[in-house]
This record gives sequence, structure tokens and C-alpha cells, in this order.
Amino acid sequence: MCPPTDVNILLISGARIVGGAERATLQLAKALLEREHQVNAVCPAGEWQAALSGSGIAVHSAPIGGSRNLIAPFFISRAAARSRPDLLMVTTSDQWVWSCFVRRPAHTPRLVLVRHMGLPLSRRVRFLAGRRADAIVAVSPSVREMLLADSAIAPAMVHVISNSTRFAVRQSVPDSSERKHARESLGLPGGVPLIGFMGGINLGKGVEDAMVAAAQARRALGDVHLLVCGRKDTRQQTPGYEELATRHAMGGCVHYRGYLNDVIPALIASDAVVIATRSTLREGLAQTAIDAMACGVPIAGYALGGITDAVGEHDPAAVLARPDDVEDLSRVVIALLTNPELALAIAQRGLIRARQEFDPGLMTEQYEQLFSNVLRQSP
Repeated sequence: MCPPTDVNILLISGARIVGGAERATLQLAKALLEREHQVNAVCPAGEWQAALSGSGIAVHSAPIGGSRNLIAPFFISRAAARSRPDLLMVTTSDQWVWSCFVRRPAHTPRLVLVRHMGLPLSRRVRFLAGRRADAIVAVSPSVREMLLADSAIAPAMVHVISNSTRFAVRQSVPDSSERKHARESLGLPGGVPLIGFMGGINLGKGVEDAMVAAAQARRALGDVHLLVCGRKDTRQQTPGYEELATRHAMGGCVHYRGYLNDVIPALIASDAVVIATRSTLREGLAQTAIDAMACGVPIAGYALGGITDAVGEHDPAAVLARPDDVEDLSRVVIALLTNPELALAIAQRGLIRARQEFDPGLMTEQYEQLFSNVLRQSP
């Protein structure tokens, strides 16, 4: 069955900032535009709206965010009336609800819901989605399992389409000169083992676990440093990186570079990348793992769904620790830093997996095929 041509898609999102889900959504939207589909969007004003507009996507700015925003269906309906889409593609959970309440005579336009997060949704939200949506996309098997926790959604409705690499996969593992250049570009020390952590100052993402693992490695090996990239979590009282570094005897050895548009230098600068997301937060699909594999950088992480979905469960492209066990995480980090053969094997395995499983063209084709199937369904 050939994918449809010139599908008109209205992207619906309540996001204001650009997080991992938004970066993946923007990548897909740009790929669909390149394949001559039409993509419009409706979202609140903010950083996310600016990113969409800057990529050539027509955006209807509207206050649709929030779980108690009873006027959101009105703004979604108005955007749909203006753009006359074939499909509504909804990427945030509150807007799943509001889009389900939008009146669609004869189910036109069709409704496709996309779930990036591994956190559970309430049964009422899943029940509504199961009755109103034409298809649901889960970005990993773990997310699909969460959506199908009971009979609220029919299994046939949920399709796994993984997010892809955000940049071309390298041909080989970075050499020492490339790592040195990457460190210089970020003002990082050379000649010392460097652990990379891309989860920001976020306790759920495991910044403190990464600190502990780096401190344990420092005690075992000597002068080990930690690079932290990503936003600080402002939704709760999260300590600053200096306080965390002092707490774990890492003062002067933690380098915080905040949010980076281009994570490639930070990844290449690292001897190993640690993914320490806790089971209380969960990962939908660990984009850091996909990015690290594409850069040929070895990974140490917790063996949680979303991480194992990225690196593989059997013969994984990572050295995995027991979930939430920081001592075990420290052990696998030290193993990567002290065993060059292991680190090289993991990095090479990651390059192969990134190339085979997370190709951007494959992701786009899978969405196109899903759109084709949905549009051919009888109302």
C-alpha cells in the first residue's frame, strides 16, 4: 500500500518549551514538509511556538494548555476550521482529552494521538482515547505497555513508532583528537576521564545518581570529572549543581553547560554517558541513548523500559545496572572507564543499532503508512 501524498496535518500541542518530545515532533514535522505534506500547528505562545514558526510551519497561537482549560476545544476547533486538515495529530496528554471533545462529523478529520512519556495516564483518559481516536502512537514498547494496562484501549489501536536519531550516525567511534577538540570547544579539561550526563538538574532524571557514580569513580580512579547538560527543573525545589557537587565531594569537578541546541560536542567529549532516570519518572524512549549511540559513545544506564527500548534488551548497546541501584550504576560506570575494550565494543554496537533501528527515514515512512491506513478506514 503506497503512502498518501499531500496529507494535511494539524499538529496539536499544549507545550510551551522545547523538550525531548517537542524536538522529536519538530523533526517529524519537518520531514513531512519535505515529503510535500502540509503541516500546521496550534499551541500556546512561547519557545515551542517560535521553534515551529522558525521551521516554516504555520502556527495558530492559542491558550490550549492545561488540564482544566475548558475553552481549549473551542480553539482547537477554530484552528481546524481554518486549516481544514485531514488529520489531527496530538502530542500532549491534556490535549488528548480536549481533542477528543472536538466535534468531528463522520470522524473527519481523523484523530491520531501520540504518546512520548512512560508515565501512566489515568484510566479515564485512556478510556476516552480508546473510544474517540482513530489511532494511537507509542514511541516505544514500554509506552505501549503502559497504554494497554487494562481494557480501556484496544491493542490494535496502538502502533509503536520509535523516535529517530536527530543527526547522521557516525561511521566510527570518535578518536582522541576529536574528543580533545570537543572538550576545548566546551571549555572542559583534557587528560581526565569525563562522564557525560544530559538529563539536566533534575532529580527524577537522576542527576544525583550521576553525581554519586562520578564520586565513586573518582575515589576508585582518581581525577574523574562530570559534565552536566540540560535544563534545571524549576517545577520543584531542586538544588543547584554546586550544592549537589559539594554534597557528594565533587566540588570543582562538575561542569554544568545548561541546555545545548547541539549536543554532539558534549557527547563526543565524554568517555562514557550515564543515563540514570529513576523508575518513579520513567523514560518513554531515552533520546540521550539514541544520540549517544549515533555518536559512538558508550552508555551506562539503569535497565528500565524506555532505556532498554533504546539500547536493546538482548546484547544491549550499553552496560546496564539494576534500576534505582546507584551502587550498581557506579560499578558499571567504573567498568566502562577502566576497560577500553568493553567501552569500544559497546560504542561500536551502538553505532550499528542507531543505524539499523532509529533511521529518520524509517520513522517518517512508518508515520506515512499509518496515516494512509487511518485515512482509508471507513468512518
